[in-house]
Amino acid sequence: MKKILICLAALVALAGCQKWTETESAFEPKEVPIGGGFDDEYYANLRLFKATMKYRKISWAWYGGWSAVGSYNYGTMAGLPDSLDVVSLWGGWDYSGNTPNVIEAKKKDMEYVQKVKGMRIVATDLIGNFDTARINSFGWVGDLDPKGASVSVGQHSMYSALCTPEQESAIRKYARWVGERVLALGYDGYDIDYEIGWGSRGTLVEYQDRMRIYVDEISKMMGPKSGTDKLFVIDGAICNLPTPEMARCFDWLVIQSYRCGSYTDLNTGGNRCSQAVNRIKTCGMSVDSIVRMLVMTEDYEGGRGGQGGVPHASEFHGSVNSLLGMALWQPVYNGVRYERSGGCGAYHVEYEYAAKRTDGKFPGWYPWMREAIQAMNPANVKNK
Repeated sequence: MKKILICLAALVALAGCQKWTETESAFEPKEVPIGGGFDDEYYANLRLFKATMKYRKISWAWYGGWSAVGSYNYGTMAGLPDSLDVVSLWGGWDYSGNTPNVIEAKKKDMEYVQKVKGMRIVATDLIGNFDTARINSFGWVGDLDPKGASVSVGQHSMYSALCTPEQESAIRKYARWVGERVLALGYDGYDIDYEIGWGSRGTLVEYQDRMRIYVDEISKMMGPKSGTDKLFVIDGAICNLPTPEMARCFDWLVIQSYRCGSYTDLNTGGNRCSQAVNRIKTCGMSVDSIVRMLVMTEDYEGGRGGQGGVPHASEFHGSVNSLLGMALWQPVYNGVRYERSGGCGAYHVEYEYAAKRTDGKFPGWYPWMREAIQAMNPANVKNK
């Protein structure tokens, strides 16, 4: 174990030795057909690199349109950049209802990137309502939508009705059913898409006590409190977490910092660094530990995937695309600069699949994501 930790530390230390403008990555030298071109040493080093993700900035991607069909296209996980750390499946992750050939194709595709490339695959859940039939079958007693008095949570409010013991028991059974479903399908974890305050409504998401119980139960199965290697992530309205203490349940806090035009906006814009820290630090977590959990993300809808987001004013590197700006960002809170964030990512990363650059850098698929990965974790060796 000691030797493993030393090796991982060395990889992290060496990763910072080259300039972010270096265009050739130890793990992203070029794109090749599935299973071709690279030797066992390459993939062994790639998996070692992935094993360090808790100690560095990560690359994150919501991935839609997963078909697992084709030899090397945007519909396969194997077609994603090798160095991508965490893939959060947006829609279609519960493939159990698909035809047998689709189920088998998706299993093989996911197992390939997990075992060979060390990617972590999590299931996204846009959280809102309980499944009424399911929660009732678990023993729910009482009104599912009583509303009533409210309590302030960050910049929003939630209903403050407390659960009875029977209702708490039903929620915990419901949460375990969700978690067990995620794990049974072979995923590495669970991503709660929490959009309270942005029009999200529902019998689960609008109630503070219900959300507290739901997250607490899943945190026993996944995340830093679970004692497992399974990931538990929340994305969306981080500044409106139901309780500050809830942050301790998650591996990362993924902020939808969409269409972000500058580093100052990352620091102080709406639902960005300062508001998230203001909400969470009251539970006793240090600012440094909080910002290391913050993963800033861009939205690739509306054609933005072809450009890596929108124009962005970086603090030290001039005008760049917003994905790269998030990769280069150093958090500043109340005038204090912190060493690093949690990383960067993109919503609907598949929209970048065939993006073309005009500068000749990072030729091939996903050029902007590979550039951002390189910026956060520069290559320490040249490709042979």
